[in-house]
Amino acid sequence: MGYDDIRRNSPRFQGRNLQKNLQFVAQIQKIAAKKGCTAPQLALKWILMQGNDIVPIPGTKKRKYLEENIGALQVELTNSDLKLNKN
Repeated sequence: MGYDDIRRNSPRFQGRNLQKNLQFVAQIQKIAAKKGCTAPQLALKWILMQGNDIVPIPGTKKRKYLEENIGALQVELTNSDLKLNKN
């Protein structure tokens, strides 16, 4: 997070909360590596599998990120993987 990032002012990204968020990010990156995908692809696939009434709307500025986002459709998640937020 850069010094000019507005998130620095949010309690969610300070102190112990920041440390917990960083631990969660590390966990997501580890799972993504095992799945052979990027962390954003894992997150998008997880959202896609939450139900037909949930639709991710990822933003992107570059074509390469759009292509990466589309790659989320190829990620395979198990029922155990879907419980990421409960671990």
